[in-house]
Amino acid sequence: MSWLRGACTCPNQRSQKFGPEPNLKFRDAASTEMLAGEVRLLQFVQPPLCRTRRRFALRRETRNAGDLLMLSDRRLLWITDRRQSTQEQYGTVGKSAALPALKEVRANESDGGLSIDIGLRSGTLWSVPVAEEWEDEAMAFAEMVGRAVHAWDRSVEAGRI
Repeated sequence: MSWLRGACTCPNQRSQKFGPEPNLKFRDAASTEMLAGEVRLLQFVQPPLCRTRRRFALRRETRNAGDLLMLSDRRLLWITDRRQSTQEQYGTVGKSAALPALKEVRANESDGGLSIDIGLRSGTLWSVPVAEEWEDEAMAFAEMVGRAVHAWDRSVEAGRI
């Protein structure tokens, strides 16, 4: 845990949370994905959103997927209920990357809105779209995780890990 001390402000090494508490589906998925002895350090939750739009006399309901990003002392975990471009009502998908596999984590603003981009050393890029309501929380989370990834790299280079 020494590599993380300068990277984030986790009082007493307790997890720091960004966004609301996860709903039951994401809580269950996170508890299933966590490994024995793994310590949750940082967490960002973007809940699924259901929006109703009116156009003339027609109502149209759209569902935006939810996401849970979690940095532990071992890896970065992404749990989503995104299926192609819509929300999967019942299931979730989990992806994880060990700390040595992470290259960078940053908030990226583009014409399509804000996303949290997670670059892996393999060249793979995970892009987590962020709803407008959660942009401030997402940017703070991405900044802290980005600092933690750089702290990990410096500790490895210095031979402390």
